[in-house]
Amino acid sequence: MGKYEFSNGNGNPKGKKRMSTGKKVLVIFVSVFFVALAALVVWILQPPVQDPGKRTSAASSASIEPPTIGPPSSSDPSIAEPPKGDRIKGIYTILIAGTNDDYNTDTIMICYVDTVKNKANVVSIPRDTQIDIPNSIKRINGSYGRAGMEELCAQVTTILGVPVDYYCLINLRNFVKLVNLIDGIDFYVPYNMYHADPNPNDVINLKKGQQWLNGKEALMLVRYRGSSQNDFGRTQVQRDFLLAVCKKLVKEFSVTKMTDIMPVINESLKTSMTVTDMLWFYINFLREVDLDKDINWMSLPHESTGLYKGQDYVYLDPKQIVEFVNEYLNPFDLPITEANIHIPHLKDTDR
Repeated sequence: MGKYEFSNGNGNPKGKKRMSTGKKVLVIFVSVFFVALAALVVWILQPPVQDPGKRTSAASSASIEPPTIGPPSSSDPSIAEPPKGDRIKGIYTILIAGTNDDYNTDTIMICYVDTVKNKANVVSIPRDTQIDIPNSIKRINGSYGRAGMEELCAQVTTILGVPVDYYCLINLRNFVKLVNLIDGIDFYVPYNMYHADPNPNDVINLKKGQQWLNGKEALMLVRYRGSSQNDFGRTQVQRDFLLAVCKKLVKEFSVTKMTDIMPVINESLKTSMTVTDMLWFYINFLREVDLDKDINWMSLPHESTGLYKGQDYVYLDPKQIVEFVNEYLNPFDLPITEANIHIPHLKDTDR
């Protein structure tokens, strides 16, 4: 007779110990925990969906609705044909915009992110770029104020032929609060910045040179408009400032610091990314990329600047834009053509 075949009268073989209820519960809890942890890891490691129209309602778990990208309501969808070809795996497009007044987006950048090669192209779009809308002022920087970030995304797609997978809108007035939380930013101020104002809070006074900026000084930096390079110079300064902040955030990332930083980020940032998407990009891209060597910063080429009905505009050239987009921004495996874009050219005089 086998070793464990003798009954003890309670239905259990003699010599075999019964597992206590507490231990059973512990085993079940541990098993469920590791299964859940494995599922979470798999979930986070799944790459984001490239087509924003195919994202599920799971995005609402972060209380952020994904954008619905399409032709702007003010323009004829038949003007530009959708690009042909399939999306290249691992390539994402992210639109980053910065606003001081929660209406105009003075900083507009479209990012081509290659998560396979860990490379990125970041292209600044001039805020005065002319777009085809029925409004009296036809600048792209007013798109957000008119109809939200979806409208800005749609206008960028119209002039470039590039779909926008995600957007991030940064409120620069709030964002500089991060500067104090991370103990300031070491930054080179490219020229003297001075603006007198009856309101002491709006006075700007910064000297040219390398210096340590606190939050108040950083706000002066991003608000200053008096550069001899006009908006091109201002855009460059804002872009360099945001890069400096991002570098420090990535370098000093820690759970303890993020508990203080996240509330400021939440009030400074509107995004179509879910928390899971952010984690995925951090784990699979930001941690691997060298922000100095692996990111190519450039400006969208333009044909000229001029006036139309008393308003200043930057004018794009379709042929030049198509060549540039196919070189640096095209997420498809086939070229984008002039049939895929729509660029207006309403002009009174050249400058």
